[in-house]
Amino acid sequence: MKKSRLALLFFLFLCFSCEDKGVIAPVIPPDNPFGDGNAYGTVSCDGTGVPGVVVSDGYAVCLTDARGNYSFSSTKRNGYLFISIPSGYECFQNGIQPQFFKYFSKPVKEAERLDFQLRKVNQSKYRVLFFGDMHLADRKLFGDIMQFRKFVEDVKSTLESEDVRTYAITLGDMSWDRFWSTNSYDLNSYLKEMNADFGDRLPVFHTMGNHDNDSSFSTDFLAAGAFHSILGPSYYSFNIGGIHYIVLDDIDYGSSSDGSYGREIVAEQALWMVEDLKHVDKSTPLIVTMHAPLYNKEGKTVLRNGYDGLIKYLKGYCSTFVTGHTHILYNVDRTDSPVSVYESNSGSVCGGWWVSGSNSGINLAGDGSPGGYRVMDVNGKTFSWRYKGTGFDKDVQFRSYDRNSICLSPEKWTPNASAYGKKAFLEAVGEYSEPSRSNEVLLNVWDWDSSWKIDVYEGGNKLKVSQLDDAKDPLYLICYEAYEYEHHYDDSVNYPAYTTNHIFKVKANDSDSTLDIRITDREGRVYRETMTRPKEFSIGMYTR
Repeated sequence: MKKSRLALLFFLFLCFSCEDKGVIAPVIPPDNPFGDGNAYGTVSCDGTGVPGVVVSDGYAVCLTDARGNYSFSSTKRNGYLFISIPSGYECFQNGIQPQFFKYFSKPVKEAERLDFQLRKVNQSKYRVLFFGDMHLADRKLFGDIMQFRKFVEDVKSTLESEDVRTYAITLGDMSWDRFWSTNSYDLNSYLKEMNADFGDRLPVFHTMGNHDNDSSFSTDFLAAGAFHSILGPSYYSFNIGGIHYIVLDDIDYGSSSDGSYGREIVAEQALWMVEDLKHVDKSTPLIVTMHAPLYNKEGKTVLRNGYDGLIKYLKGYCSTFVTGHTHILYNVDRTDSPVSVYESNSGSVCGGWWVSGSNSGINLAGDGSPGGYRVMDVNGKTFSWRYKGTGFDKDVQFRSYDRNSICLSPEKWTPNASAYGKKAFLEAVGEYSEPSRSNEVLLNVWDWDSSWKIDVYEGGNKLKVSQLDDAKDPLYLICYEAYEYEHHYDDSVNYPAYTTNHIFKVKANDSDSTLDIRITDREGRVYRETMTRPKEFSIGMYTR
């Protein structure tokens, strides 16, 4: 930890020593052939310069010339320079990290050369994995590192299942700042873990989350220093095949009145994105990642500032946002709006902060979705995707419950809790506390959007399916909340169940009939279950 903090302080010293205090007056070495900037170099592939590559310091943006050379004046404020990797190329890697960025080492008034090397690859078809909130912290009580091993093995199986070029993008909160010191587990620890797990097999691009900020600093720029010094830029772009990817940092740390953070796109990022998009044709699809979501599940923006500008700049493009932060799954489709936007708030690797997995052996998020990751397959400018729960087959996309079998009474599920705990559990489970003979079946379809179809048949007769707007997942209630009230807390839990809009209700005619459940996703893929009823409701039922 001491070495990490010293490295961070040195990085911040360089950033401040490089920060522009007025007019840049670069000193150009006599052998600089590229121009009069204080940042210059060549982007090349196999010894030949690559023209038209976007180069930026997070403020200024320029292109390499016909020989792959660039030169421009930089404030060097961020302490680094990066390229937007062009389509059909990859950067070489240092472990999991593509080397698309380099750090400045000289003060702003001194010019320095930063060169980049690329390799040409076929990206007509490829795959991208999106890893939401990992929250690695080496918490022995919950065994997060041990549970993470299951995720690693699942990803390795995905990598080995098909011979396809694969990349990964994190969605923020790879670490957990509150444990950087107490558990000696920080972003360096995360990077060491990932390098040991994947080496250079999987190029990983990083999105910054609120818990990836250094909480010992109270301003956004300083708090981001550790991330910048270890994982690189917190906003940047790159191209893979026919798609342009934009990574944004929508966490403005230290900006709220309580000293925590706001969810916003600050002006400097918006201005940079405008310059970046000048070099992207509007026929090119955009994939935009950031940590906090653009919309809530009701389709209303949750950004405090910057939403209007962001949407304005995306006009004319077809934009897909992939976000994290909430640890739950929901999709918002606004592709019919004047600005075409689709957002997938894509769940989390850690589910409910690894706690339900520790308690019950089932890693769930507060909406009942499994801990896991999104898998996107790209062909040219089109893509299809689905969410993959860790340890589950890719075709497991929903969970069914026989309501007749559910009775979440405190007497059964929290017999040893305090009186306060039993009361709180009773309030949490609501109508699930009472037995039912309604012959209803509940379906949690975690990656649902309005284009999905849900068909349920009883004896060949199609049943009516109703969407519930504010239902809780009963399995999460027993895997997490019941266990916590019973073993850890008196009258509250840290991560209560969320109400969600991806639980559906079907009323059968009989209590013991078999139902044929067919769920069709937006790509036309059908997921089925022949549900034999009565169906037991227990933790064991869902770990089989």
